[in-house]
Amino acid sequence: MSTILKETTAAAITIAVSTTLKGDRAKTNAVDKMVADGIKSTDMISPKGKDSKSTASDELFAAINKAIVLGFNTKVQALVNAPSAKGMTDAQKLTRRNGQMQIGAKRNDFKTALAKREDINGGAKPKRSDAQRIADNLNDCSKVIENSEGINGVDLLELGKAIKAAKSALHAKF
Repeated sequence: MSTILKETTAAAITIAVSTTLKGDRAKTNAVDKMVADGIKSTDMISPKGKDSKSTASDELFAAINKAIVLGFNTKVQALVNAPSAKGMTDAQKLTRRNGQMQIGAKRNDFKTALAKREDINGGAKPKRSDAQRIADNLNDCSKVIENSEGINGVDLLELGKAIKAAKSALHAKF
């Protein structure tokens, strides 16, 4: 059965994509400015805690969190910035909690984007050749065979010899 896409649904999809793309551009712009200012991905980690890998001062970390909170609507800002949750309704407490979790989530988004910029390959692993992929898989097979307690109907010794021969054939070509 074929379903027709209603105009209102299509419009909602269009708005969602447009909004997402605007957000992506805004995030890229913010990351560009952070990189230009010398902000590192490790500045997005809390400096609190004895084993923290943060490079941020307490002041920088607080400023980052404040900038994130300023992106929330005023209602959420007021709840997040309140000194305590005393006197709040359950709904307000939930909104406050969600806002606090969003601070960490947004900071982590920036941390990830900055880490990709810091990586020489832009976060991508270098592409392996087909020969390297096969060699890696053959090595993985050898390790499984070494640790195996046996496979019904399979002579692991012979299988190991076949893998060794395949490795030799692969390396002989280079």
